[in-house]
Amino acid sequence: MAIRTILIYPNEKLRIKAEPVPIKKISSPKIQSIIDDMFETLYATRNGSGLAATQVAIPLRIFIIDISPNSDNPLCFINPEIIAKEGQTNKIEGCLSVPGGVQECVKRARRVVLKAFDRYGKPLEVTEEKNFYARCFQHEIDHLDGKLFIDHLVGLARRRADRRISRWHKLHRHAN
Repeated sequence: MAIRTILIYPNEKLRIKAEPVPIKKISSPKIQSIIDDMFETLYATRNGSGLAATQVAIPLRIFIIDISPNSDNPLCFINPEIIAKEGQTNKIEGCLSVPGGVQECVKRARRVVLKAFDRYGKPLEVTEEKNFYARCFQHEIDHLDGKLFIDHLVGLARRRADRRISRWHKLHRHAN
């Protein structure tokens, strides 16, 4: 296992639409190694809830989530798709790929039905309502489609986010 580098906005690789993992390759050592590396990377951040493969420069439709307090509930979703959405909620989001501690309210569906495969190739269908998982599913699938949560921001919220990102890049450019 290895900790991978998390891409930081505005890295253009974050805008790549990920390709599906061929079903026959899900249980391959290569895919399993990618998943293990993603979990190791997520746990090393100590403040992330999920990670999409595109965030570590792997253009495959894989994302992981672990929102448990002790990092002991690893969930993996391969070739995920939301097959139903309902309602709306507006909550604060942040992202490991968006620097500067940017956190803003993002409108998302309140309830989602997610279809995917687990890390062993078993089909899953998960319904989440009024739950942090529903928000995570939508956030991570956005990554797999080349979108970031800041793309949902408009007006003052977007300008505020852009200023914080710009300041972060200026500070880190001078620090190196």
